[in-house]
Amino acid sequence: VVTGTVQVVEVMIIEIKYKECDKIVKRIAFEKAINVDSLKKSVADELDLENMVVEDSYKGPRLDDENFTITAQFMEELMGWYKDQKVLHRKYAYGMLINIK
Repeated sequence: VVTGTVQVVEVMIIEIKYKECDKIVKRIAFEKAINVDSLKKSVADELDLENMVVEDSYKGPRLDDENFTITAQFMEELMGWYKDQKVLHRKYAYGMLINIK
């Protein structure tokens, strides 16, 4: 009877330790899942707008290449450009997005 009781206690201890380990593993997995890597670079930081070429054939609205300031005149030109089903050059689209970042 004593041997059986010892085995039951050992099984209980093993189950308790298993549950504790399982909780720790789940906690670590959760912490990894919600961890935000502060060293990750933004895609915006990787864009080289200064060296992005706007083809001579592009006749659409243009932004100042220095700071991509959006003006009322630019927006009016852009709306007309879009009404004609035309596409803004990617340099200016990226510049606008980075500017509002």
